[in-house]
Amino acid sequence: MDMRRKIVQQGAATLMVSLPAQWAKQNNIKKGDEVEVEEKGSQLHVLSTTAPENKSVEVELNKFGPYLSRFLEAFYKAGYDEIKATFQDPGALNEVQNCLGKEMSGLEIFDQSKTYCVLQDIEGVSKEKFDPALKRVFYLLLQMSEEALPILRSQKYEELKPLRFLEESNNRFTAICIRSLSKLGYKKPDRMHFMYFIVEKLEQIADQFKYLFDFLMQNKVKVSKQVVDLYGLLCKMLREYYEFFYKFNNEKAKKVDKMRTDIIQISNKIFKKISKEEIMVLHFIMAICQMVFELVEPTVALNF
Repeated sequence: MDMRRKIVQQGAATLMVSLPAQWAKQNNIKKGDEVEVEEKGSQLHVLSTTAPENKSVEVELNKFGPYLSRFLEAFYKAGYDEIKATFQDPGALNEVQNCLGKEMSGLEIFDQSKTYCVLQDIEGVSKEKFDPALKRVFYLLLQMSEEALPILRSQKYEELKPLRFLEESNNRFTAICIRSLSKLGYKKPDRMHFMYFIVEKLEQIADQFKYLFDFLMQNKVKVSKQVVDLYGLLCKMLREYYEFFYKFNNEKAKKVDKMRTDIIQISNKIFKKISKEEIMVLHFIMAICQMVFELVEPTVALNF
């Protein structure tokens, strides 16, 4: 939000400006606290160094039905430190425990009875955890995609099962990233929405790999060399984007774009020559290809 502030002179050489009250409240800044000030040309960026105020919420789990886990995960990603969950069916506690084990790292049951439980964050959130968690998301995606390639060649699809479960680990680390963004923001505050988009898209890409692996395992698809080679090109595209993200340069962006074009052209060429089961495999390859390509624009925005 843009706003103007008058400059006040104090003493011979000191100029002062007031902080917006709402911003100070949101960032738990009080008298005597310190803030970091970054000078960038004509701009000054003021960054809070205080821990954000704890957030708590009370929810009735019976209202959520089969979507209970998704609602709890949403509160986790939103940055709540304490969640009191009430319920009528004691069996709901088992589902809460399953959520804690899967995607709500750092939260534990602090108190419980037959009709409620209280979840509390026992680890806390720090900016130092974001970058390692994000890099782990990339590593898991690369592992899922690249280790599946020889399995597609051999068509021993039962070997995809361990890779399929890496998607759950991916969900856990993307949730950590989103929770961090919700509570602490991003190092470039005006670019946070781009980073949020990237993290969410990486989670969706992992979902697509999981769906592809499930389809192959369930249907025992005989995949032709053309389709396997196309999947291999997709793996290269994903790795090229990973390298582009961490070592930003225009040439790598062009390579990602070129690989997308190649995948589209090859897909159109072989579409009528493959089986209907392979067309489904082609669908997943195209979907992942487009998702990876959609990451390029927000990545460019992060670097300017």
